[in-house]
Amino acid sequence: MQTNYRNVYLAGTAVLAFMICWLVSGHVFFWDTIQLGSKHAHWYYDHQFSQWLLPTEIDSGHPPVFGMYLALLWTWFGKTLWVSHLAMFPFLWGILYLLFRLGDWFGNGKYVLALPLLAMVDPVLAGQSTLISPDLLLVFCFLLAVNSILEEKQLLLVLACMGLVLISTRGMMVTFLLFVFRSWVIYKPEDSLANLNYWFKRMLPFVPAGILALSFLSIHYYYTGWVGYHPDSPWAYGFQRVGWSGFARNMAILVRKVLEEGRILIWILLFLLSRAWLKKLGWRSILQHPQIGVALKLCICTLVFLSPSYLLFQGLHSLRYLLPFFLALNFLFFSFWVHTVLTSNWRRYMYVLALLGLFTGNYWIYPDKVSQDWDCTLAHLPYYNLRNQFLHYLSEQNVPPAKIGTAFPEIGPWKYKDLSGSELGFKAKNLQKDSLIFYSNVMNDFTDQEIDDLRNFWKVKQRFDNAGVSLILYEKRN
Repeated sequence: MQTNYRNVYLAGTAVLAFMICWLVSGHVFFWDTIQLGSKHAHWYYDHQFSQWLLPTEIDSGHPPVFGMYLALLWTWFGKTLWVSHLAMFPFLWGILYLLFRLGDWFGNGKYVLALPLLAMVDPVLAGQSTLISPDLLLVFCFLLAVNSILEEKQLLLVLACMGLVLISTRGMMVTFLLFVFRSWVIYKPEDSLANLNYWFKRMLPFVPAGILALSFLSIHYYYTGWVGYHPDSPWAYGFQRVGWSGFARNMAILVRKVLEEGRILIWILLFLLSRAWLKKLGWRSILQHPQIGVALKLCICTLVFLSPSYLLFQGLHSLRYLLPFFLALNFLFFSFWVHTVLTSNWRRYMYVLALLGLFTGNYWIYPDKVSQDWDCTLAHLPYYNLRNQFLHYLSEQNVPPAKIGTAFPEIGPWKYKDLSGSELGFKAKNLQKDSLIFYSNVMNDFTDQEIDDLRNFWKVKQRFDNAGVSLILYEKRN
């Protein structure tokens, strides 16, 4: 990679990352970022870091480093949405740079910019890139770790893994799968699996991260008596184990997740690329190929180690949980695409199709009764302006928000969303008792029956729509 070319890319991506943060700087905390970002940060900011463990009602079982990071920036620069969004800038910029480095490695110096573009239009990463989200930190550390493994930079690998385990318990899982991936990539047939020295050398870069993870989990258990979740937590339902029928249902959900948002086109193109490769060179050549083989191994590791939470538990089905796998899938497609045995015309058409498939996947909007990961798509962007219009309407009509029932993510004080300090907010819905209901299709917690009841037995008092996103104020009929 030429130094001048790299410097131009660094400058360009710095401007791009800053522009993304600036364009969404007025957006409130959304979905899980309310809990994992705003509420955690408020706790440390309000208590001036005097207490390190979070109170049980907002403790998600993760290391609370992201909340501390936001609270620290609020202390220095002010508690505003602009500061909160700008806090994502270094990680967003780092992601763009690391995708460039990985594009250079997987492409063997060819079509370097094609990978960053492909990855950034992927709906999950694109959606998260507009939020104040700890998953951006996880992606940065994951990419840094993968790049460090491929370029054999031990110190950076140590730092990346330490970062992963400090972000979340999922980051701990990702660290373990990276250990398996690295062991698989650098394994040679002459190596003895029974050799303790062999395993010690491979484990060494992961030891500091392992110590950090065990220390946090041990301290957390000592003071709280639980790890991950507890029976009285708001998210305990998601951690309930499923039986065989639930396992089959979760398998279907997992298949849907890896195909939706335009990703089905990536799978079709991958099938065509691999079929052409196998016909000409045979299946052994795939694993032996220095770039395609590594990308395939990373795909397998991420899917195998991230899918158990989907398959074994009741409600751990967010698309963002699979972010490392989706990135690995993009690496695999890119590697096959660059090194394809097909003609350059076919290569051009396939890349355009892949790019369009992922980009348009940002605007897949399902019917109201089908749940959707709104934080993992750019389709949520109209919500913020509609929300402002909705709140302005309530103010003009002198409608107290405390009298309006609603669902996640709008339950509770506005201060956790807009950082205004306002204790005003909507309450949890109860269609039998409430006279006003705030409904939006970005809310997944309205049951099918409740949606039918609202349409059939309530009247629309006010409605706001834009680009497939709807906000409706329902009033009970007399």
